[in-house]
Amino acid sequence: MAWIRQQKKRETASHPPRLFSLLLGIAAFMLFADACQANAIPNCDGARVHIAVDIPFHDIPISISERSIGSDISTLASIVVTNTANSAISELDIQIEYRGSNDQVFGSLRFVASTGSPTGWLPTALPSWPKSALPLAPGGSISLDGTSLRIFAVCPDKARLTAIRLRFADGSEFIRTASPWTSSAVLRRGPRPQFPVGTIPQTNSAYLLQLSFGATGDVQDVQQVKPDAVTLPKVVIDEFRKWRLEPKSQLDKPEATKILAVVRIENEGSDCDVYTCPIPFVAADLYPAFVLIDLNHSSTTPAATPGFENYDLFLGGSTDVSPDLL
Repeated sequence: MAWIRQQKKRETASHPPRLFSLLLGIAAFMLFADACQANAIPNCDGARVHIAVDIPFHDIPISISERSIGSDISTLASIVVTNTANSAISELDIQIEYRGSNDQVFGSLRFVASTGSPTGWLPTALPSWPKSALPLAPGGSISLDGTSLRIFAVCPDKARLTAIRLRFADGSEFIRTASPWTSSAVLRRGPRPQFPVGTIPQTNSAYLLQLSFGATGDVQDVQQVKPDAVTLPKVVIDEFRKWRLEPKSQLDKPEATKILAVVRIENEGSDCDVYTCPIPFVAADLYPAFVLIDLNHSSTTPAATPGFENYDLFLGGSTDVSPDLL
């Protein structure tokens, strides 16, 4: 369920058009514009940047076009796949890796389509796909989306096809890999958090954290990246220590990993929503990718335990209990 709150309208007062007032107004507007830019969520914005995909396999029986990617509170990429083979395609599983100009990896996305559950393949990041467009006849095209909760702090400059699996209607397969497959990890967390009354700031605040997960999936460390900023309450750190990061596929081997996260605490009555609430960090702080975590004070049912307060937890605007992360 997406969390979107309506912004309150603000009234502005008019002033006499005096020269001093006019100059003061212009200066204030410029400062306000800079403040808005500084407070916006650094990301690869909704311009839907188009990036050419490098294909290292010379014999690939498909073409990939109309490649676009953008991030706001999560990342969404789209591609159009055309079947250039002589046989219909019944299943597609495509992995594309995105990098910056310095070749730092931002992350990989999976693009999947199947007439049913992919036979004998690793589970994928997407819960559904466009089944009605399959089997994909020779010369036919299909649009596929790839998603991730990782927000790209800036737009990537490069995209490369790193793995592909195709199954044709006649039962034959085409499989190529330039790097290992990545299966979406699942972030396991408990029920709605409850914190002792008075332990959470009463004003909106934001924190930059690095969550370190061991090979077992347990949280090994919660480090505040900006130690000069306001310290995150210990009760929130203790909450994060209960989380687990698990491979979505039982065939995958658990690996230690680190996740950069922006944690925002917002109180009831805030006049901003998940898209517009500010964060005091710039793209350089969040490069190359981060996850957005929101804790929103809630007085709705079920009632909190006496002496505690309820907080709704949102990951990239979603309240799903165990969302895909990578």
